Amino acid sequence: MAISCRVSLILLATPFLQASKNWDLDEQAASRKWGSLLHLILAQINVPEDVAEILNNCESDGIITREEKADIAYTLDRFLTQPEVSKYFAQGLNVKTEPEILLPGGKTYRPDRIVFLDRETIVIDFKTGKAEDSHKEQVLYYIKLMKEMGYTNMKGVLLYIIESASEVVVSGQ
Repeated sequence: MAISCRVSLILLATPFLQASKNWDLDEQAASRKWGSLLHLILAQINVPEDVAEILNNCESDGIITREEKADIAYTLDRFLTQPEVSKYFAQGLNVKTEPEILLPGGKTYRPDRIVFLDRETIVIDFKTGKAEDSHKEQVLYYIKLMKEMGYTNMKGVLLYIIESASEVVVSGQ
């Protein structure tokens, strides 16, 4: 399966910049774009071995530069090799990335990743900034929606890409 990076990304083709503690407006915009770019790439990753091909395609499609590719590869390698993260990217998992949940009124929601295990369903949301209560509320809402669709034994997980503490488990029982 060919992995492509062709998505509407005109606003994402900007220089690499990690979130800063002393943001100005330009840095906030760049930080958001960085987060959006990481989300785009993570949405295409089933297993860590996919990263190189995805990044190569993003570079050849003009989405990222060679330097950005190196920075992203380093960030994703550091992130995906953490034990609390790698278990959600293991070979053989039944995974849906960016699945659309359509509500009766037409509104849609899109969790970043859902992992379907034999006895548990895990809703995962990736974050690139600091932990906020609204992040937990968002994952709890995804769990609520999944339960309304008949899923049971749910768990929500927040994975922070830049922060050193990567996993926050949100109760879904």
